[in-house]
Amino acid sequence: MMMETSLLEMIRTRGICAGHTYSCVVDDSFSVYGPMQIRKGFFFLLVTNGTACLDDVYRHYEIGTGNLVVLTPSTESVLGQLSSGFRMQVLYVVPDYFDSLPDGQALYNQVARLLGNFRLPVFVLERSRMEYLSQTLSLFSRQLEDLSLYRDGIIRHLCCFVLLQMADALCRENLESSVYVKRSSEIFRQFKKLLV
Repeated sequence: MMMETSLLEMIRTRGICAGHTYSCVVDDSFSVYGPMQIRKGFFFLLVTNGTACLDDVYRHYEIGTGNLVVLTPSTESVLGQLSSGFRMQVLYVVPDYFDSLPDGQALYNQVARLLGNFRLPVFVLERSRMEYLSQTLSLFSRQLEDLSLYRDGIIRHLCCFVLLQMADALCRENLESSVYVKRSSEIFRQFKKLLV
């Protein structure tokens, strides 16, 4: 029986740390580690090539090119069965840091309706949006380590930019979902944060 590997540990080992974030490209070479457990954090997964399986306690998801998956600390899932040529960009944001970002709530509002229905937030982006988001995620690179005076501010603004870019894409995909954050949604999110 194969033990599940933690995706967070893998991206900490093989990825890039920038402030309170880690980024990594997960490709089919990760298959040797077997299924990877995803939990206890904000994970943003953008599949740019190939397919994989994502499972939680309720459902099985086939994710592929153009899928954006937004996982929160209250969700647990397992990633596995990476196809040949699979490629996915991963951004992990430490939960306390995510909560300090002024633009995190706009994205959280887009995913909350799915979490309330026991579904993982798996979205399909049109190709141009996927490519633009991929370019933005590429900015979480080793060059951030070379910055000194304004590094923290640059990383903070970069995180806000990515979160707003995702929220904008999801608003366009889900026209029935409100762009504005209801006070009740914010209170509920704070409650769930305390529970976790």
